[in-house]
Amino acid sequence: MKESKKMGVKVGTLYIDKEFFNRKVISKIDEHKLEFVIAAKSNKKIKAILEKHRKEKGDTSTVFEYKFQEGDQLSTL
Repeated sequence: MKESKKMGVKVGTLYIDKEFFNRKVISKIDEHKLEFVIAAKSNKKIKAILEKHRKEKGDTSTVFEYKFQEGDQLSTL
């Protein structure tokens, strides 16, 4: 990011593949106060959140907050 700023590149919204769905990457993005869209890697917690959403609202897009581990910063996904 520092190099981008030096070059005068302005970053808008980042669109990120699910392979980057981890605490280190998202923390760095949050640190730079960037907006992003990321596909979440599926796990038990995410499957439960999506299943609840499906039951309540059907098959529609959703945005939700997710913590990677206890004590981590909350990220909106």
